[in-house]
Amino acid sequence: MTEFVVGAMLFLIPLYLIIPMLGKYADVKAAAAQTARYTAWERTVWYGGNSSSNSWPGNSKTYQEIENEARQRVISFGQKIQSNDKAAGSFTDSGARNLWRNRDSSVMLQKYDDAAVGNIGNGNSPDTVTGDVLGAITAITSITGFKLETNGLYTGNAAITVTTLPIGLNLSGSDSGKFDPGVLVFRDKNVILANGWGANGASHVKTQTAGIAPLGLVNDSSLKPVVQALGCALLGAFTPEFCWLEIGKIEPDVVPPDRLTN
Repeated sequence: MTEFVVGAMLFLIPLYLIIPMLGKYADVKAAAAQTARYTAWERTVWYGGNSSSNSWPGNSKTYQEIENEARQRVISFGQKIQSNDKAAGSFTDSGARNLWRNRDSSVMLQKYDDAAVGNIGNGNSPDTVTGDVLGAITAITSITGFKLETNGLYTGNAAITVTTLPIGLNLSGSDSGKFDPGVLVFRDKNVILANGWGANGASHVKTQTAGIAPLGLVNDSSLKPVVQALGCALLGAFTPEFCWLEIGKIEPDVVPPDRLTN
C-alpha cells in the first residue's frame, strides 16, 4: 500500500495532470502546421506583396489579409468562413479555442497577434528547367507583354505563442522553488512548388493574350477600320467572313451561345 501511494504521488498523479496539457500543446502544434499550409496555398492563387515576379492586374491579397484569414478560419475553432475575415482584428471567442486554456482556466493565447504568419516567402523554382530556362524565355516574351510567373516556390510560416503557468516544486506549497517555463512558441513551415500560371481575372487574360497575339495592336488602334475594309475588299469575294471578322479582338469571359439558355 505504501509503495502504491508513493508511486501515485510521484508518477501516476503527475502523469494524469500532464496528459491533458500535452494534448493542448499537440493541438496548438497542429494548428500551426495547418496555418502554414493555408498561407502557402493561398499565395499560389492570390497574387500580392512580393510574391509575384510581375505586377499582375486583378485580384490580390496582402500577407496581412491572408494572416487574418488564417487566424479566423484555421486557428479559431468552429467559426463560419466569411468574406470579411481578411479584415478581422480579433477572435470571436476569447483565446480562439476553448481547449487552449491553462489549468487555472486562463487563456493560453493572450493576444490576437500571438498567432502570426509574417511575410510569405516566394522564390525561383529550385530546378534548372523551371528556374533558369523558363526565366530566360520569360525575359524574352515579357518584351511583348506575355509574362509567365516563374517564382513558383511558395513558403508559408506560422508561429503561435502561448502562455504557461509556473510549476511549483515545493511540497509545502511555497513557490520559492517554482519552475517558470515562460511562453512557448510553436512554429511550422510549409513549402509548395507550384507553377499554375493561372489567370488572375479577365484583364489579366487580355494582357497575357495580347502578348502572343500581335494583331491585337490593330484592334486597339485607329487602324482597325482601315485594316478591316482592306481585308473585305481584297479577300471578301473569296472569303466573305473577312467582311465581318474582327481582326485581333480579345474578349475574355465570353460564353459560347450553345451554353446559354433562352
